[in-house]
Amino acid sequence: MSVQATFAATLVDEWVQGGVTDAVVCPGSRSTPLAVALAARLRTHVRLDERSAGFFALGLFAFSFLAVGAGIPWKGLLLAYGAGQLAATLPIVPGGPSMGWWALGFALAALSFEIGRAILESFITDFFGDVQIYTTHDENSEFYALREKILDLVAQTIGGMTAATAADGHSPYQRVHVLAHSLGSTIAMDALMRLYDLKEQGLYDSADFSRIRSFVTFGSSLEKTKYFFDIANPSQSLSYVQWRNDAYGVLFADRKETLDYANGANEGIFWVNYWYFKDPVANAIDSYRSFLVPGDSLGQGAEIRASVQQATKGDADDAVGRIICLNERHPGIINPFVGRFIPHGDYLTDDWFWGGSEDFGTLKIVMSRDAAVAPAPHFANVRGLLPGSKAMRYELMPADEAKWHRDRI
Repeated sequence: MSVQATFAATLVDEWVQGGVTDAVVCPGSRSTPLAVALAARLRTHVRLDERSAGFFALGLFAFSFLAVGAGIPWKGLLLAYGAGQLAATLPIVPGGPSMGWWALGFALAALSFEIGRAILESFITDFFGDVQIYTTHDENSEFYALREKILDLVAQTIGGMTAATAADGHSPYQRVHVLAHSLGSTIAMDALMRLYDLKEQGLYDSADFSRIRSFVTFGSSLEKTKYFFDIANPSQSLSYVQWRNDAYGVLFADRKETLDYANGANEGIFWVNYWYFKDPVANAIDSYRSFLVPGDSLGQGAEIRASVQQATKGDADDAVGRIICLNERHPGIINPFVGRFIPHGDYLTDDWFWGGSEDFGTLKIVMSRDAAVAPAPHFANVRGLLPGSKAMRYELMPADEAKWHRDRI
């Protein structure tokens, strides 16, 4: 046996003792001794292209962890992938940068990746841990009682701010604006729905409820918590989902002109959602849709849906309910080198959030006052299922896209 063959056989024996079971080989004349030794002791996978072989080996490595039920070491995989990509594209020429400089550059890149990953991992872990606690609906869970206490406290706080005082019969606040951030927006939404339900049962005064004029969400987790809640509760009945969506439509409006109307004008609570594209928690509100509008009765839900179905019969596209929220996305790209790595907590210090676009923002919302003489209510022209008003209740989209939206809501 040649020296090369003996060395290769000894090397492969050490790998076998270390637990290696598979080898990916790109055979050539110079690697013949090693290829022969590998084929004799290990499961050998032959690939002709070196880069393809490297990626195949990474996939094989990841699959080996899944096969035994272990977590995949993504950090090592990403670093290995990056090293392979870097090595494959290095423009190494005589007189150019040495491999030492390239190695140093890659090490710095890997360090930057690790720092960013650690920050993001900590943030996401904390956030989704809170989401998991709040979205539990298992009444036997200790978290369920905590969730109910939180929800009761928020609902009582909002209700207390709108309630008339015993002394003069007037509310201490002419208008109440609910501002909520991150998971707080989910809690605030549940609290508003609870107050609305109490109002419908006659347990909460309608005049008090009408003082709630806006719902401002920023960095909102509503889309994500709605997804988690629906995944955790797959047995929700269709009737409950329809009731929930009907209630959203009756309760919320996406028109800022709603603030111009007097309290009690049945124009709904104006809902605006501010979000950064770079914020991993926030996104546009898209799954909160309804065929109903403020001023409708929940009892009209079935009739209105049937009317919309009849009105769109024969159309190539399908109808889905209107989005009940005005989405305001930051108009530009946030500089990644300015401010925090994750801008989830930057909204309150951002002039855009307070000033908004076209001289419209949170400051103008909270400064609105009850109108002495209100204009003609907007949704009055939509109610009654008038032919010219139906487009205010829904939008048409291709069938596959409409199905995707219906599955989400």
